[in-house]
Amino acid sequence: MTSAEIDRVVRAAVVETAGWVPVIAPATAGTRMAIEQARAAEAAGADGILLLPPYLVEAAPEGIIEHVTRVCAATSRKQHDHN
Repeated sequence: MTSAEIDRVVRAAVVETAGWVPVIAPATAGTRMAIEQARAAEAAGADGILLLPPYLVEAAPEGIIEHVTRVCAATSRKQHDHN
């Protein structure tokens, strides 16, 4: 799906569920794309994102931490600590 298609699906899910169930939107691919998707999800009213690391890339743990940190910092919602 394109980012525009994902945004339409997320927006439709937010409207249709009307707060009855949480809407979790995808934030995938490279950091730039994941940031765009996370911001779109927030603007659409999604309850959260499913943040995945970039595909087909072997990265050191520090790279994954940087990816997650940058995506989470790009929205106004706070990151939850699940450690």
